[in-house]
Amino acid sequence: MGRFSLPFARESPFIHITVALALGSLLSFTSAAETSGTIHLWQTSDIHGWIDGHVHTSNDATVATFLSLIERVTSTYEDPSTFLLFDSGDQVQGTGLSDATEIDGEFIFHSTKALPYTGMTVGNHELGLPTTTEYIHTNADAFATADTYITTNSIWGTDTTVAQEDMEPLGQARYKVVHVDSLDLDVLVLGWIYNFGHAIEHAHIVDAVATIESDWFKGVLTATKPDLIVHMCHISSDDQLLGKMNAAMRAQLPHTPMLYLTGHSHQYRHFTCALEDGSVDSQCLISEPMCYLYLFTALELDMGLVDVAGTMMWQFKTQPAPAKVEFTVADFAALAGVPAAELPTEASKTLEEYIDTRSDSLGLSDVLGCAPRDFFRYQAPDGHNSESSFIGLFQEGILPDVVWVDDDLTKISVINRGMLRANMYEGAVSLADIYTIMPFSDSFFTLTLNSTEVGWIMDLNNDPDIDSTVDSSLAHYILSVDLASLDEHTTYTLMTSNYDATVFAQQLSIRNPAKVYEATVYSNAINSFDAVKEYVTRYMACSLPSAPGGLSPAVIVGLVVAVSLVLIAASVTVAIGCFAAVILMRAGSVAKGVVGSPRDVYSRLEAVDGSGVPIASPNGDLLA
Repeated sequence: MGRFSLPFARESPFIHITVALALGSLLSFTSAAETSGTIHLWQTSDIHGWIDGHVHTSNDATVATFLSLIERVTSTYEDPSTFLLFDSGDQVQGTGLSDATEIDGEFIFHSTKALPYTGMTVGNHELGLPTTTEYIHTNADAFATADTYITTNSIWGTDTTVAQEDMEPLGQARYKVVHVDSLDLDVLVLGWIYNFGHAIEHAHIVDAVATIESDWFKGVLTATKPDLIVHMCHISSDDQLLGKMNAAMRAQLPHTPMLYLTGHSHQYRHFTCALEDGSVDSQCLISEPMCYLYLFTALELDMGLVDVAGTMMWQFKTQPAPAKVEFTVADFAALAGVPAAELPTEASKTLEEYIDTRSDSLGLSDVLGCAPRDFFRYQAPDGHNSESSFIGLFQEGILPDVVWVDDDLTKISVINRGMLRANMYEGAVSLADIYTIMPFSDSFFTLTLNSTEVGWIMDLNNDPDIDSTVDSSLAHYILSVDLASLDEHTTYTLMTSNYDATVFAQQLSIRNPAKVYEATVYSNAINSFDAVKEYVTRYMACSLPSAPGGLSPAVIVGLVVAVSLVLIAASVTVAIGCFAAVILMRAGSVAKGVVGSPRDVYSRLEAVDGSGVPIASPNGDLLA
C-alpha cells in the first residue's frame, strides 16, 4: 500500500505572492515546439458561503473581486485554456448568503457560477442537507457549465448494490476531460470525498479506493488517456486515505502527474507524496488552501514532454510549489499589477451588485445587539482569559438563559468545539454575524447519565477516530463543569446537539450494552441558531453612550425640547429658534449614531497560525 511522508515533511515553502510573481511566473509561456509550457492552476476550498468578504478581518476581497483578478490575470495569457480553477467542496453552511435562503447554498452556487470554475466537487456540508444535494443534482444551470460539478464517488440514489458502470453521479458528471490547447494536453478531473459515515437522504458514498480499482474506472483511464490527473478531494490533506488512493492510481498509471487538491480540514498546507518504498513521488503533490476564502492557492505547473521508459510523457519539470494569495483587495491589485481602484471589471461590478442586493433583501446588515467584548471560539472556557471564551459564554450564558427551562434538573452540557464557527467581536452584532457564528439550526437533546457515563463521553476526546488534529488548543468535546466535581451518586441531565447526541448514545451503548441509552429531544424547541440570536437580542442591548458633560443623549433631547417650548411660548426670535433646532439635530445625530453598520466595526485578525494566516478551523472529521 502506498503511504505519504509525514505532514509537512519535505514541505514546499509557504510563498506569499508578490507583484514580481504576478509579472513573472504567472505569465503564460509555451515554447515554439510546444514540448514545454506552464499550466496556471488556482484552488479554493471550504468556502462555506464566504463570498462577500470578511467584516472583522483584513480579508476584504469578495468573489466579485476574485473575478476581477481572474479576468485581469488571464487576459495576459496567450492561451486562456492554460488557466484552471477548482474548488474542493463545502461551498455551503457558514454565512447568511448561504443559509438564510430557502435552499442552503442556492445563492452561493448562482454567484460562483460567474467565476470560470473548471471543476467543483461536493463536501460533507452539502451532503448533510437533503434539499441542497437535490438542488445540486437537478440544477445544472446553477453552475458555469453542464459538467462543472464533478462527483466521482458521491452517487445519486440510496441503492448501494448498483454496479459502478450504472451509477449516477450526485453532481453533473463523475469525471471530465479538459484540453489545454497550446500543449495538446488532456487533464482528467475527478471529484472525491472521504467515506462520509452519516446517512445521506438522496445519495450514498462509494469507497474511493474501491472505485479506483473497479473495472469502470480502469475503462475511464483507458478511454481518456490523461496526461495529467487532478483529484478534487474533500479529504483532509493528512488523511491516510489519500495514500491508499495514490497507491491504487500508481498501480495503473505509475508515471502520470497527479495533483490531490484537498479540503475539509480547513488548513493551509501542502507536501509531496511518497511511494511504497518511502521514496518521493516527484510527479505527485497534495495541496490544501485553507477555508472561508481567507486565501486561495496558486500552482504554476511547469510541464515538459519527457522520455519515460521509452514513451514521451508530460511530466512536472520541477516540483510544483504552491503559493498562497491572501483574499484582500490590496493583494489582488498587486497581483494584477493595477491600482486597487482600477481592479474591478464590468463583470465583477455586476456580480458585486448582485450580491449586495441579495444581502440587503435578507436583512443581513440588521443589528441585533452589541457584544461587550470579543468572544473567541478557540479560547478555553476556564483558565487564563476564560471570560473571552465563546464556548464558555454558550455553556454558561446562552444555554441556561435561553435554552434551559427546567429548574429542578441537575444540568450539565457537552459542546462539540466545531459547533461555533466564528468569533463574536466587540461592538455591533448583525444578523450576518449570527449566521457566521452559528450556521447550524441544531435541535437540543438530553441524556440522563451518571458521572461514570459522563466520563465515558469525555473519553471520546482520546479516540483518534473521532478527534482530529485540526485544532489542538481545545478538546473535541467540552464539558460545562469539571468532570472530577461530579458526584457518583447523582443523576445528571446532559444537554448536547442532535448531531452529537446520536454519537454519544452509540458510544455509551458500546461501553455498556446492558443499558439502553436514548437521547431525547429537549422540551424547549428553540434551535442552536435561534438560541444565539435570542441571547444577543435579549442580553446584549446596545446602550447609548454618554454625551460630553456626563449627560445622556436622552436627557439632552429632553432639555432641548423643553427649552424650545419655552422659547416658542415667549415668541422668541427666529435666530434663537434656529439655534435650538441645531441643538436638536446634533442631539439626534448622537442618538442615531450609536450602532452604525456592521461594516463600521473595526477590523482585526482572528487567532493566527505561524504564518499569520487567520485560523478558521472547525472540528475536523466530524463536521455538523
